[in-house]
Amino acid sequence: MNLNVGAELVRALIKGGQEVRGLLRGSSRAAPAGAESVIGDLDRAETFSAALAGVRGVFLLSGYKNMSGLLDEIRRAKVERVVLLSSSSAPGGDMNNAVARYHILSEAAVRCSKWDTSVAATC
Repeated sequence: MNLNVGAELVRALIKGGQEVRGLLRGSSRAAPAGAESVIGDLDRAETFSAALAGVRGVFLLSGYKNMSGLLDEIRRAKVERVVLLSSSSAPGGDMNNAVARYHILSEAAVRCSKWDTSVAATC
């Protein structure tokens, strides 16, 4: 979970009465109070597929090595909705800019997944 945007989202969801499970890359940080936390690596599907059990929605950051494979794993888990956090650099389409490129490619993978998704960009 992105500890900036992700932690704020988790707090808001919990405050709204939602059950939340946060995926963390390591055990050095914990999810906000009230959230279940699991350890995993989104670049390695075998470390997070079990964490998707019973999950209805996923908040996802851009830039994972195998975004299409990650989205396939999320689909296999029957997740209903994906929200991708992207960047205001993506609409410019500059594939020579490394940051813009990984956001552009992540957005394209989400669009190609053809299920209920939203893309949120920071300003």
